[in-house]
Amino acid sequence: MGIKTKFSSLGNINVQVEKPWTQTILTSNGVMGGTTCACTSSAVYPVTSSRGTLYLEAFRAFNGIPTNSNNIITIGAWHTYNCCMLKSPTGYVIYYTPTPIKVSKITFERTNWIAWIQNLGIWSDTGIINKAKVYGSNDNTNWTLLKDTTDTTSGVIDGIQSPDFYKYIKIQSVATGNGQEALFENVKIQAVYLE
Repeated sequence: MGIKTKFSSLGNINVQVEKPWTQTILTSNGVMGGTTCACTSSAVYPVTSSRGTLYLEAFRAFNGIPTNSNNIITIGAWHTYNCCMLKSPTGYVIYYTPTPIKVSKITFERTNWIAWIQNLGIWSDTGIINKAKVYGSNDNTNWTLLKDTTDTTSGVIDGIQSPDFYKYIKIQSVATGNGQEALFENVKIQAVYLE
């Protein structure tokens, strides 16, 4: 663990130690910039049929629920995996934490299909992320590139060399399998914070 030292005007030394940060599981998008963790994203993908509309919001990327056949949820007339699906192959999700963190690794699941319309048996494929970029910010406006990866087929973005601690972490898809939507599933951020 690294140590960050600050000197006060009185000559006292305040030592802050880097500690492992624990990601908060989200059950809603929350309020960005508030006192609790929250998230947002680029435009989510609405799937509409005569049976209703399915929105796969940003928080579903960070809800800690593994994507597999045992974790199917029902929204209206849809059965789907618990994940966030964005309209663009270059879509992004942003995780906000009121405590600035230094990110070292991000993992996510990769499932190549997403929704099943009950009783119709129609499968809708989506875009698994093949390339991604990771950014950090403290104001949700000015972003610092932390990692540009050309291969995320393992579902891991590691070796992130963050120069600072950030409150906002943006994960942006650069390319997807189908070149259409971007799918974020069970995203986990590994980081430290200063205590």
